[in-house]
Amino acid sequence: MTVNWFGDRVALPMPAWAFALAGAAVLGAVCVAAGMILARKEYVCRICGCAFRTRWYRIIAAPQHRGDRFLYCPGCGCKSWCARGK
Repeated sequence: MTVNWFGDRVALPMPAWAFALAGAAVLGAVCVAAGMILARKEYVCRICGCAFRTRWYRIIAAPQHRGDRFLYCPGCGCKSWCARGK
């Protein structure tokens, strides 16, 4: 509780622990984003030779089969079995 200009006792709009919790949430989100960026892999297209990196959602959702991934090449646009990891 604190006292405002009129002498009334009022509660603080947000307690200190809420600021700490919000700061921890922001820090966690930044760390997750940095981890996603660092986890991206570089691929080379077998057809056109274009090198490209995976998107963040491909890190989690890309299906794997025999070491290859289903990825679209930004150079030639081919999809199935065209990319191999570096």
